[in-house]
Amino acid sequence: MSSLIQEQALSIVRSWARERGIVIEDVREDEILAREGDNTVLIKLVLFEDFPDVDRLNSTLMELAKDRNNFNKVYVALQSEYVHLLDGKLLKKLSIGVLGIDFEKGTVVEVLPSPAIRIRKVVDIESIDRLRPVIAEIVNEQLSKIIQEIRILETRISALEDRVRQLESKVTTSGIGKELKEELNSLWNVVDRLKLEIERLKTSIQTGATVSPAEKPQAKPVMVEEAVQEAGATPSEGVPDFLRDNPWVQILAKKASER
Repeated sequence: MSSLIQEQALSIVRSWARERGIVIEDVREDEILAREGDNTVLIKLVLFEDFPDVDRLNSTLMELAKDRNNFNKVYVALQSEYVHLLDGKLLKKLSIGVLGIDFEKGTVVEVLPSPAIRIRKVVDIESIDRLRPVIAEIVNEQLSKIIQEIRILETRISALEDRVRQLESKVTTSGIGKELKEELNSLWNVVDRLKLEIERLKTSIQTGATVSPAEKPQAKPVMVEEAVQEAGATPSEGVPDFLRDNPWVQILAKKASER
């Protein structure tokens, strides 16, 4: 294909694009990269000097089909007199539009519009690598806050233990009834279990105390609330029995948040 035909075709397509409000951003040999509003547009020029090459035309369509998901709109542009060689049903199935270029009139006709599809966003590995230090810093900061909260809870539980001992002492000396003794025993069980849970959390955090920027995530992080909802559970499900609807847990959590 001579450069003269290509230059003429580019000039005609540029005029058409300008009228349509399409902004041409780059031209690469026989490809025109443009933007129409929020849509990215690829226009592939398939021009023939003498006789049309059907095999070349079909090969170009297959190449466009492979790259279809990289652009919102894709067109194949060729001389108007050769548009009839294209398979309209196949093009509709591939979501590829057709532009007919009339060299004599210097115009472009949109023979088959290209539907705007949502393009797939490809994950940029280099971008992820650049973000890893930032993510690691955020995660480590949150871990530090959790550890600090655990220490505060430990202090509160220790104070609660002292208070329970005082009450227990008064119950023993004053001979208060059996019911209150059972309540105190139940409260001791709650305190013991809370301490065990805190130890378990501390152990869990210590096994992966910090996140290194070089570490690669093994799975997509999921918020607890999302995981519970996806499982069809209520927020209280999956929580240990002794913590569910326990007023002492609410009191301790409230006191920790008041710091």
